[in-house]
Amino acid sequence: MNITWHGNASIALESEGTRLLFDPFVPLPGAATPTRPEVFHGFPNILITHGHLDHLLNTPALAKNGAVVYCTKTPRITLINAGTDASRIVPVAPGGTLSFGPVRVIALKGKHAKFDPPLVLRTLLSPRMLKYPENRALIRKTHPHFLEKGETLIFKIETEEKTILLLGSMALPPGIVTKDYARPDVLILPYQGHTNNLKYAIEMMRELSPRTVLLDHFDDAFPPASRNVDLTPFLAAMKEQRPGIKVIVPKAGEPIRF
Repeated sequence: MNITWHGNASIALESEGTRLLFDPFVPLPGAATPTRPEVFHGFPNILITHGHLDHLLNTPALAKNGAVVYCTKTPRITLINAGTDASRIVPVAPGGTLSFGPVRVIALKGKHAKFDPPLVLRTLLSPRMLKYPENRALIRKTHPHFLEKGETLIFKIETEEKTILLLGSMALPPGIVTKDYARPDVLILPYQGHTNNLKYAIEMMRELSPRTVLLDHFDDAFPPASRNVDLTPFLAAMKEQRPGIKVIVPKAGEPIRF
C-alpha cells in the first residue's frame, strides 16, 4: 500500500491496483507545495472530508473528467451549484461503508477545528495579507460558497490488514466510540487549525494511540490565508512523550509504502 501526500490535505492511496483520492486541492500561486493539476487526473473515485474551499475547489473539474465523488450533503450542493452532474456524486453520511476492490472505507463522524480568535487575528493582521492580490480575490470570491456546516467526516480505511484513520481537520467529536477510532495503524493528521496546535495534537495521541502518524495540512497552500506550520515542537514532544509512535513528515509527491 502506498500513501502519497500532494500538499494541503490532498492524499492519494493505492492498494492492490485500487486508487483513491482524498480532498484534492491544487495549491494557489506562491504555495510551498506547487502541485500541478495533472497529478489528480485519472483517479476514478474522490472522497471528501468536508466542503471547505481548500478541500473541494478543484473537484468539479475532476468530476467532469469522469471521477465519482463521495461526500456529505453540503459539499454535494456546492458541487452541483458549480456545475457538477449529480449522477457523479454519491451521498455519504457517518456510519456509511464504501467498498473499492480490496479497500473498505467507513465514514465516521468528525469535527472541524474551531479557529480561535488569536489565530484569526494573526492571520488577518499579518503583513502577508498585502501580498498575493490574485489569491486574495479568489479566496474572497469563492470562500462563502464552500461551507462545512458541521459535516466533517473521518474516513476509516481498511486494506491489506491495516487500518488508516484519515482526518480532514485537527479535531475529534465529543464522546468518540473508542473501538471505531482508536489504535489505527496509520493516523493521517492535519497539523493546522489552532493557535496551540501542539496541545490538540498531543491530546489526540492519548485518545487514538496510533502506531504511526502521517502529518498533512501543515504547508502554506493558499497564501496569504495559510502559512507553513512549525512542526518542531510536535516532533520534539512526540520523541519525549510518545517515542513508540512513528511520526512521518511527508514530502509532496513522494509515495510512502506501508
